[in-house]
Amino acid sequence: MVLSSGKLQAIIGTMLVGFVSHQSGVAHFSATVMCLFGIPVAVAMRTMVRNLSNPSDTPSGTAIPLTERPGSNIRGFNYLIKRGFDLVCGTILAVFVLPVVGLAALAIVVCDGRTVLYRQERVGAHGQRFEMLKLRTMHPRSPDLLHREYVQQWICNDLGNGSNGHSASGTDHAVFKLCDDPRVTRLGKFLRRFSLDELPQLWNVLRGDMSLIGPRPALPYELELYQEWHCRRLEGMPGITGLWQVSGRNRISFDDMVRLDVEYLEHWSLASDIRILLHTIPVLLRGEGL
Repeated sequence: MVLSSGKLQAIIGTMLVGFVSHQSGVAHFSATVMCLFGIPVAVAMRTMVRNLSNPSDTPSGTAIPLTERPGSNIRGFNYLIKRGFDLVCGTILAVFVLPVVGLAALAIVVCDGRTVLYRQERVGAHGQRFEMLKLRTMHPRSPDLLHREYVQQWICNDLGNGSNGHSASGTDHAVFKLCDDPRVTRLGKFLRRFSLDELPQLWNVLRGDMSLIGPRPALPYELELYQEWHCRRLEGMPGITGLWQVSGRNRISFDDMVRLDVEYLEHWSLASDIRILLHTIPVLLRGEGL
């Protein structure tokens, strides 16, 4: 087996961490094996310092933790479990929704003409770019300036009173999607209401660009507006649905959305994915959209 320099560095780093933490009983052999096969592995390190000003405050041989951040829990064997769940459920869902996608595509051709699919660059796990697929719901060659301005206002918490008539009526919270987007066709409004335009993203899930459950896929032009802690939502694969969609839907602030994304990544479990997926079904049936 020929190892790249990156894998060698990862293995050496993991072995060094295991050596340093030997006395605390932490074993990193499994992480080293997973590095060999290219499975994402993250090692959490704790920064420690001895209390030199008053040694009596701490027992002999102990240290005071300065900072510790758990990071994403979707790594190692957890990543394999989640990926397997995505492949099995994604394949089953793709078979069932294929006729729906076909009918929606035919309706788009009849009502709005070609093209059927809308391709957009998004930002995935750890900043990797990918092409996300959706059914086209907007007029051809629609400019994105309106959405860029809205996203900037949303991230910068500048959507206080629903300026420009694009806030959701009856709510006091900021929303992510434009409620009266003039670029969207009449058919597109129906497709978006029931999230039928999102169905082609199952192909992104099967390809490994996305997950069924995860943070909302970021737009490249919104990254320049991120604060440092906002980037923590990029530590896992983006999803078609997620914790923030079933918790607050499109009616929460950007910072609250990021907090929910980080909470999901740091406390991930297979049970949580199943629970979020089941909670998404009634949301779709009520026509609230993803």
